[in-house]
Amino acid sequence: MGLDVKPGFGPVVQLSMSAISPDIPQLDFVKSIVLPYGEIDIQGKGGIFGGALDAITPAYFKKLESIFTSPESANTYGNTFMETYQALATTTKYDLKTDDGRDQLYQDTVNKAKFLTVLRALGQFLGPSRPTPKFDVETKQGDVAVNVLSMELRKLQLEDYDTAIPRFLDIYGEDVFVYLSGKTKAVYGGLQASKQFGDFERANKGLFRKYSDVAGFFVEGGTDLDWQVYTRQLATGKRERLTPQETLEAAQKYTAYSQYRHVQDLVGSYPNAEQKQYLRDFREYLGEMYPGFTTGTFDPNKMKNQIDELTRAVNDPSLVDNDIAEAARQYLQVREAVLVEAANRGLTGIDRSKNAADLRGYLREYAVTLKEQYPNFARMYDRLLLQEIDE
Repeated sequence: MGLDVKPGFGPVVQLSMSAISPDIPQLDFVKSIVLPYGEIDIQGKGGIFGGALDAITPAYFKKLESIFTSPESANTYGNTFMETYQALATTTKYDLKTDDGRDQLYQDTVNKAKFLTVLRALGQFLGPSRPTPKFDVETKQGDVAVNVLSMELRKLQLEDYDTAIPRFLDIYGEDVFVYLSGKTKAVYGGLQASKQFGDFERANKGLFRKYSDVAGFFVEGGTDLDWQVYTRQLATGKRERLTPQETLEAAQKYTAYSQYRHVQDLVGSYPNAEQKQYLRDFREYLGEMYPGFTTGTFDPNKMKNQIDELTRAVNDPSLVDNDIAEAARQYLQVREAVLVEAANRGLTGIDRSKNAADLRGYLREYAVTLKEQYPNFARMYDRLLLQEIDE
């Protein structure tokens, strides 16, 4: 990212800045760019000259003091901050395993994001439209636009959800792992922001009213981000913005979990004592390499409520021809038989007891078969059902 630019500004911009900024501390950073040699002495700002200057100064430019609210905000500065934060995270300058490294990334982003935001504001003042910075990051395939990375990840997920992350990192390099996470999180299970999701949601409004926390899992994925779907989900509270730190933690979690799942598959569904110890040690190692892997809390009650809701939803008439629902019906039938066996052993569930390890292994093995037959079932399984039987 080439951010060390020192633009020069003409007298109109400098006069405008001198007129509006003397008593606004928030604009000190802007003044350091526009007025590198100090403010211009303007006499009689309230007179004819001041009035004329005020008339030609756009409202957007006058409001520069209000744009630097918070890096977590949804305004121009907040969006630019997030883009800058992610782009800087792909460099080798920061040790993202440590608190100091992550804090340095944050601090460096502050000034660079402010700089870009100022250029956007001044660009609108000088030109017919507001310029938008383009973020390209260095990858194994050369410089790639960040929106292309996001689209490529979604394509890989459609091809094979289970292998999408390792394939993505193999193609573009591990340094771009931060783009495994979006800038928002879904409040309801299975939520997507694609055109396919929007079409399905409109055609199945009753399904979403009755089963809001799982209905999204019955939608096949799409590679295209639909801005109207995305903004509607934000506006209605179905989707929430992540802070830059939360975005990094989520990306670390996805990266580490992908590696853990790969080792799990190599070990198999029925690990012996030595293999179980290896998995525990490997999980601890991943937590050190990717601190986000261990953040967040697991809510077993939420998982149980979602599975209960899913059990009701799969029998909804609107899903009679839905392949994902068919796979879920088969899985839940086998799960019910497994729960009966667990009860016969005197267990209240299968999610934690050592005495149910073989039952969890059986369900994981059965899920592999289902995912081969119904590939679109993988997203529902990985994001929801696997939580109950993961080791």
